[in-house]
Amino acid sequence: MAVNSATTAFDLADVALNGQINESVMQRLFDISNVPLPLTDRIGVGSHMNPVHEWTMDRLSAPSSLAVADGVENVSVVAVNGIRVQNHSQISATRVKVSQRTMGLDDIGYTNKLADAITKRGNEVRRSVEYDMTSNVASDKDTGDGVTAGKSAGMEAWIQNADIRGTVTAQRQTVGSGTSITGGGWENQSAGEIPKYTYTAWTPGAMTLPKVETVAQEVWKLGGAPTLFLSRPTLVAGFSKAMFDGSAKIATLQSDQGIPAMNGESGGLTAIGAVNVFLTDFGVSMQMVASRIMPEGDSGSSSTTALILDPSGLEISYLQGYQTSEIGKLGLTEAREISVDWTLVVQNFEQHGMIQGIAEATAVTV
Repeated sequence: MAVNSATTAFDLADVALNGQINESVMQRLFDISNVPLPLTDRIGVGSHMNPVHEWTMDRLSAPSSLAVADGVENVSVVAVNGIRVQNHSQISATRVKVSQRTMGLDDIGYTNKLADAITKRGNEVRRSVEYDMTSNVASDKDTGDGVTAGKSAGMEAWIQNADIRGTVTAQRQTVGSGTSITGGGWENQSAGEIPKYTYTAWTPGAMTLPKVETVAQEVWKLGGAPTLFLSRPTLVAGFSKAMFDGSAKIATLQSDQGIPAMNGESGGLTAIGAVNVFLTDFGVSMQMVASRIMPEGDSGSSSTTALILDPSGLEISYLQGYQTSEIGKLGLTEAREISVDWTLVVQNFEQHGMIQGIAEATAVTV
C-alpha cells in the first residue's frame, strides 16, 4: 500500500495549538449580545445642565361645574400648585485597553481590534443604562470625593401609591406575602433623595390578571395612557400563556393570517403562539414587552416587578451624551474611555404603575 508523504491541509490543521491554517470559516465573528433596549427605545430624549436635574409636576384640579351668572363680579379662584422634584445625574463608564501587538495582528473576524472593542464596550454601557433605569435603585448625589457615585433613581423607586397631592391611589400593587415592601416613591424622599423599596421577609407570589387591570385602570384614571407592560421574559411569557388558557376572561384569538405566495410557491399560515397586546377596558392597548436586561425587583427574595408605564411621560436626559475619550498611549497599550452622563426623568409619577413581589416562574392566574 502506497504511503502519501506529501504535506496536506489536514496535516497543517492538525498541528498542535490549533494548527497552522487560518480557517476561512472563522473569518466572521458572531456577536449574539446585541440586545434591544425596550425602555430606552420607547421614551423621549432630553438634556440638562446640572448634576441635579429638577422639574415640576402638576395636574389639573378635579372636574367640576364652573357655571357662573352673567355679569358676576367675583369668580372663585381655585389655586392648585404643583410640586418640584429631582433626580441625580449618573455617569456610566467603562474603559478599553488594547495592546500595540494586538492592533497589528491579522485577527480572526476583526479588521480593527480597537474600533471593535470600542463598539462592544459602548453597547455594554448602553445596556448598563437600561439596566439601571429598570431597577429598584435609590437616587444618590455625587459627593465629589471620587468615591461616591451619583445615582439616578430607577423606575421602580419612583412609583408610589399617592398622587402629587398625597391622596392615596392604587397604581402600586403587590402579590405574595411577608412582612412588608416599604419605602420608595417621592412621598418618602429625604432632601430630594428617592429611596428604593425594601423587601422584608417577603415570599413572592403569582401575578394575577385583576392586579394588572387594577394598576392599568388607576394609571388611566390619573391621566396616563398605560401602553407598556415591561417585565422579565419568564413573567411576560407566563402572562401570554394565561391569556390562551381556557379559563381566561378574554375573547377568542382571531389573528391567524395566511402568508401570500412567494416565488411561485404556495403560501402558508402563521400560527400565533403568543399574546403581545392586551386591550384594556378603557380602550388603551397595552403592549407586553419582555426585557432581557431588567433585573429582579429584589434579588434577596427573588421577586420580580412588572412595570406598567406610559412611555410618553418618561425621558432619558443627558448632561453629556455618549462619548469616547482618548486617554492616550500607556506604554505599549492604546486606551479609551467610553462614558455617558444621564438621568431618568419621570415627568409625572402618576402616569405609571407596577406590581411588586412576583414569583415569575409561577403560573399567572386570571
